[in-house]
Amino acid sequence: MAVEWFILERKGIIDPLSASQMRDAAKYGRLTPGTKVRMGESGEWFAAKRIKGLFENANAPDCSSIPTEITPVPIEIASTEYSSRAFMTFVYSLPILAGIISVGFLHVYYRSKENERARQANETANEAVATAQAWLHGEGNLSDSEVEQLLTASLGDEDLRDKSSVKAELVSIQKRRADDEADNTLREANKALDEGQLQTASDILERYLSQANGTMRGDAELLKRDIELATSQDVALTLLLGLDDSSFEIFRNEFNWSFGDAEITHPVLRNRWVETLLQALPDAEKEREQIRKTNEARLIAAEERRAREAEQSKFDVLRSELAVFLGGTISGDDAALWRSPVVFKEVERQEPISVFDEKEEWESQFQVDHIRLTDGVHMSLTVKNISSFMGTSWSWLVFAVDPSKGYPPDCSLHFSIDGKIEMNFLEEVINTQSVSHAYSFPSGKRKQAFSPLFRRIANGNEIRYKLTLGSKSVEAELPGEAHEAIKKLVNAAKYEDRYILIYGR
Repeated sequence: MAVEWFILERKGIIDPLSASQMRDAAKYGRLTPGTKVRMGESGEWFAAKRIKGLFENANAPDCSSIPTEITPVPIEIASTEYSSRAFMTFVYSLPILAGIISVGFLHVYYRSKENERARQANETANEAVATAQAWLHGEGNLSDSEVEQLLTASLGDEDLRDKSSVKAELVSIQKRRADDEADNTLREANKALDEGQLQTASDILERYLSQANGTMRGDAELLKRDIELATSQDVALTLLLGLDDSSFEIFRNEFNWSFGDAEITHPVLRNRWVETLLQALPDAEKEREQIRKTNEARLIAAEERRAREAEQSKFDVLRSELAVFLGGTISGDDAALWRSPVVFKEVERQEPISVFDEKEEWESQFQVDHIRLTDGVHMSLTVKNISSFMGTSWSWLVFAVDPSKGYPPDCSLHFSIDGKIEMNFLEEVINTQSVSHAYSFPSGKRKQAFSPLFRRIANGNEIRYKLTLGSKSVEAELPGEAHEAIKKLVNAAKYEDRYILIYGR
């Protein structure tokens, strides 16, 4: 039996069609993919597009096979079935629709309530902000704590959406109150200062400056500085010590409160500054006197140091000249041999040295074989080849001194001559083991003493003699020939321009 197809349209159900008729209907557009079709009378309605190959036939069928007259099914049957299905769909969707409508209604209701509460909270916050601003400008009858309570209540309202302005005003109120409290503390310090309680005022100022709040920190710092200045002995003493002599005298004679710091304005602090300066005055006078003495001692020490340096410089010159004279053979730091350029010419070591000018009638020459400077003021020489004198057998070595050449006053110079001295006038050779000369130069006298003291051994007898340069005389316990020879030598010598200086420190 051939399969019959039914097509559902608005006007009803079309009479059964064969398969070929279905293809022709699809071919010519009378049957669309969305059209509801049913296979057989009891089949389920479904879209025509589900029929495989119905809309894919490329060959145009014979149009004659498509029925020109479709006998519709009675409309009542189709409408009843369609309406039944639509009614069931509507019935099933009613609960969902009711739920949607209920939710929408509730949303609108609660949203309106929320907006109303937000509006009321915003009005309350605006009133609190306006009250706070009026209080900050000195207006209104509420206290700072009451204004703060209003702002705090607004901040706690959950319906208030924008809380920034309320927070800002609350911070301003709190800062103003903290500043007022701190400024009250500063006023307490000024009150204590007016009453002369400087320590109490200083403690209050210290507490005020340790806080983060307060609108008069600059005034507080200045006032605390003035208190410290007016009560500081160290500051007063430093000020007085820093004055020159004329300013210090003016201070003592014309004292006033503005001396040293005219910026102190509080009358109590002015008076205390005066007391502090007067208390420091005795100590300042003592220290200034001590400083003056110290400076004078420092100047004296500097002068002495310069004198020592000048003396050392002169001594260095003597040492350098001696080094040239001796050909560089010198040792020791505290002794030197200086020769006057008037007396001696530049000579080399081992050459004869003329004690007197060659124009003089008397002349004595000797040759230095070795010279050695030791610690202190001792000098050792080895003397040989002492020439004859006045045709006699007496030979002599003369040392003359000049106090003007730079040696210290009231000093004593010592040297020794060790070696062999030939004394032919005794007709024998005396081996002198030690010959010591001691020179003493009193202060203020140019040439006072030339006092060599000889100690020698001759046949077991001790011979002494003394030679005084100032009187150009000789006192000696010597044979007549030697005495006369030495006397002639001294009287003939012109020592003013001819010196050999033995210098030591």
